[in-house]
Amino acid sequence: MNSTLQNLTIFKLCLQTIFLLCLNSVVLFAQNQNLPKPTPPPAEKTIKTGRESSLMMRFPQSPETDRTDPDLATRYAYILAQAESTFYRKPSNKELEAVKLAPELRSKYANYFSESSGVIRLLPDIGCEKSLRVIDVRAECLERKLPGSGSSYSFRINNYRISRLSDITYNGEYLKATGVYTLAMFLRLSVDDFLGISMSLPAAGKLAILEVPEKLEDAMKMEKELDSGYRIEDLFLRSSVKAELGTNFLLRSVAYRGKVIRSFDGATYNEMDFDKRRDILLVLRPLEVLVDGSLILAWKKLSETKSPKLEDSKGNHENEVFPRNSDQ
Repeated sequence: MNSTLQNLTIFKLCLQTIFLLCLNSVVLFAQNQNLPKPTPPPAEKTIKTGRESSLMMRFPQSPETDRTDPDLATRYAYILAQAESTFYRKPSNKELEAVKLAPELRSKYANYFSESSGVIRLLPDIGCEKSLRVIDVRAECLERKLPGSGSSYSFRINNYRISRLSDITYNGEYLKATGVYTLAMFLRLSVDDFLGISMSLPAAGKLAILEVPEKLEDAMKMEKELDSGYRIEDLFLRSSVKAELGTNFLLRSVAYRGKVIRSFDGATYNEMDFDKRRDILLVLRPLEVLVDGSLILAWKKLSETKSPKLEDSKGNHENEVFPRNSDQ
């Protein structure tokens, strides 16, 4: 009899516990129904601009980080040092091994080396640098740790560079201009003597003194024309050329001065502060293609001058710009 009573007591306690738990769930559910729904984040805007411009695409941005605030100055300096060592550094000797000229090649093209000329090796661009913030783990990309993955070069600093701060990029077939805030033009020459080409060559003289636009709208218009071919007098200029072996090309690369605002780790800065902005004229000559597809390219600098600033429609020279490959 006592055992039966104990079982009934336990059964009643279980029912009461279940009832209380159910009641509590109902109350919580009712309370949640009365809570305001969270506001969804704003949808990311997609900017449709048509052709991507190597100069820039105008876009309002946040101003540069205030460097006058003492509390921010130290952190800002640290962040910029990190950005410089990540994106804007020079390649190490170990990294340069990927594009090093074999001794037999240096001996073969020894006549091309001087204070104002040289020979470089450009690896074909295979998309390793689509984003500077994401590492491409393909084996062939992991072997190319130098800036620009060995495909892009700046003759303004005479070193390999990320594509948006370079003068040329080699895609395996063409030499093309990829630098931001830069107007570049190639001219194919019929002259065969690379070493003899100088500023006395009429085409070089004409290209050197060719007036480049100093207004934003005019520069973007000229850039578009260069994509399909731009003729002025007897000069036919393009923004890219096929790397024909044994052919000489003039390249004028005008890296405008101004502002390209970027953000790194919460701090905004002018990317142009990490680059040497100049107006240069060179002669280039593709020499040969190696079995791995890399291009051996001879170069000689003919002139270098101060580059202009661009002026927008309001007469402002300090443009904040949104360059190509903005996701990098």
